[in-house]
Amino acid sequence: MSIRPNFTGIDLGKFKKSFGSKDKKIADELFENYEKSLVVVDGKRHYEVGQEEDRMMIEEAVLGGPEKAVEMENNYPYLMSRLAETQPERVTTESDGWTSYFLEYLENLLEKLEGPGKKMIEYLWQGRKLFSEGKTGTEYPYSYLTKEEIAILLKDMEEKWSTYNDFEFAPDFKGWLEEFRDKGKDLFLTEG
Repeated sequence: MSIRPNFTGIDLGKFKKSFGSKDKKIADELFENYEKSLVVVDGKRHYEVGQEEDRMMIEEAVLGGPEKAVEMENNYPYLMSRLAETQPERVTTESDGWTSYFLEYLENLLEKLEGPGKKMIEYLWQGRKLFSEGKTGTEYPYSYLTKEEIAILLKDMEEKWSTYNDFEFAPDFKGWLEEFRDKGKDLFLTEG
């Protein structure tokens, strides 16, 4: 079984600095962008918890200290994921068109790779929290690679392309990484 990967290019540093900033305007902007992205069913938007609860959690995470961001991420990872994906200056891809091969591709690479590229693939495979450390397992709904980590992975791909190019997913994956590098974005991965 596999998932639909959704690769988005974001400014991870800017996003993370929003939390604990104590800036009400930032909290309002995050909520507004989040609200615009919600699915409308029967004329009503589908919030992660509820409109007022979601707004309150976002405000607490932005206006409170770093522990509030950790709390929101641990308790409501899908809300945190949606906030990251809705940055106005994000770079989107057509990656969610892949309905197969993604997890299999990562599994295959983990078996074959050694060195710095393997660590980057592990981050994508295991999921990775934004505000706290530790492995999360493949059930975690998102992961990321920083600009620097994208560069490491692309260098490893160049050196070991025959290993990376073992699935038809590989050229598209490499292309998205190159696009994010060229546009100065970090990679944010969610399940589609």
